[in-house]
Amino acid sequence: MKRIIFCIALSAIFNLMSVNAQSEGRSQAQEKIPFKKIWSGRDLSNDLQSAAPPNLYNADAASWSKLWKAWRGEPVPIVDFDKELIVFCTTSSPNSCGINLSLDEQGDLEITSVTTLIGSDAKTFNYQIGLIDRAGIKSIEGKPIAPSNAATNKNPNSDVVEQLKQATQELLDAIASGDKAVWEKYLAEGSIYADEERRVLTKDELIKEINPLPKGYIGTIKIGETKALVQDNVVVLSHLDREDLELYGQKLVTYFHTTNTWAKQAGGQWKLVGTQVSAIPNERKPGKIDSKTLDSYAGQYQLAPEVFYTITREGDKLFGQRTGRPKEELLPLCGDIFYKKGVWRGEKVFERDSSGKIINMLDRRENNDLVWKKVK
Repeated sequence: MKRIIFCIALSAIFNLMSVNAQSEGRSQAQEKIPFKKIWSGRDLSNDLQSAAPPNLYNADAASWSKLWKAWRGEPVPIVDFDKELIVFCTTSSPNSCGINLSLDEQGDLEITSVTTLIGSDAKTFNYQIGLIDRAGIKSIEGKPIAPSNAATNKNPNSDVVEQLKQATQELLDAIASGDKAVWEKYLAEGSIYADEERRVLTKDELIKEINPLPKGYIGTIKIGETKALVQDNVVVLSHLDREDLELYGQKLVTYFHTTNTWAKQAGGQWKLVGTQVSAIPNERKPGKIDSKTLDSYAGQYQLAPEVFYTITREGDKLFGQRTGRPKEELLPLCGDIFYKKGVWRGEKVFERDSSGKIINMLDRRENNDLVWKKVK
């Protein structure tokens, strides 16, 4: 019975608002605007209403992202604000609200928020969000369509960058779920994908490898710090991504540096034409070494007549210093292999002769060895 009364009340409110609009002199020839998609939510803290623009619509990606993240916290749906608009309404709990849209002959959109009228002193609110086509809409409530205050002061390219960041997160989310359709949607024909395993894949080759994570695997990848270069119809988006992967109860965290190149197609869509992915190793954990063994590494190693690398022991630590450069701590990795904290490209490998005496230090980088001969 309560549901029936609510529906009747809501219908009456819609009809009343329609009559009021006509009585205020708006054009009698009005077109009802359908929704492409609707989202709703309940019982949000009232302070989250500040995330919404003062009017009842969003016309730019920045304000849309702010609203969505505050109210829903999920990955932000991509909206093409050249062709679409977001409208919304709010009401105090436990009421429900709806949005009534009408477009007159001059292209002016009227947004009417209707709500039930249940008395409440609640500290929460409910909302409805709608996605509509922008075609034919020239103004809203008699005023030009304006982006939020935040958008008017920002770089004109920021909407595009925000859109492509959202698209990138969609692609990352589709890796764990194995959603090939998302990659089909955004990859351009002939695109090139260079992965962290040093493979260069075509679009078809890459999509074949997009499959759900195996049983026992739980993973997510989130886009992080981003830098962008926008030039005409090309955007280069460089970002640091974090992967959280759980394998049979064990948790791993890996960071990737990814550079995507997006190109605007003839139809206006942005497509991914090139990707370069590099895995960033985590800081290595030092091994244990007998303090007495440290003395065997101490000495002077020579690369050229005036280029030396001097190794000294200070307590239970080993330090090295190349001619003309600052001193650096050498941390034990395993056996006769040492490394520098924060540097993952190279190691110091010590060679011994048949008697166990150290004769050389190999400065190893990408498995290439630069030989330093021990002279003292």
